[in-house]
Amino acid sequence: MKTLMRLIGVLAVASFFASCNLDNTASPSTQDIVYSDTSLITGELSVEVLYFDQAGQNYKPAPSGTGVFLFATFEDLQNNMPIYALQTTNSNSVYFGFINYGNYYVLGFNNTSLNNYEGVSVVQVRPRRHEVLTLSMYKTAKK
Repeated sequence: MKTLMRLIGVLAVASFFASCNLDNTASPSTQDIVYSDTSLITGELSVEVLYFDQAGQNYKPAPSGTGVFLFATFEDLQNNMPIYALQTTNSNSVYFGFINYGNYYVLGFNNTSLNNYEGVSVVQVRPRRHEVLTLSMYKTAKK
């Protein structure tokens, strides 16, 4: 009986070690870790860009390639230091995505063969909201 108990004990220990994986070459897959949830402090921003036509009477959608720049402060606007710079494509709007809440300055600029068009506006981005700014550009002196 003692021999049978020893045999069962040896088999139990052997099966335990056999079930353990001693191969250390496998590494766990990496995953992104979210350290903080920013949904309470971010909002979305889209800018629709319009300009007065050459006669200065009617608003028209801005042409493709119009530059739209986002500035954090008025000083950044004066020093031409945008935090984002996008261009319109087939539509006359750009999407800046999720940005922190706060006040931002938006500059739109387009240089055509005849005129320069420029417009500046201020927008307040609020948490959990999708803000849509309509930016009006006006004819400026050709530089």
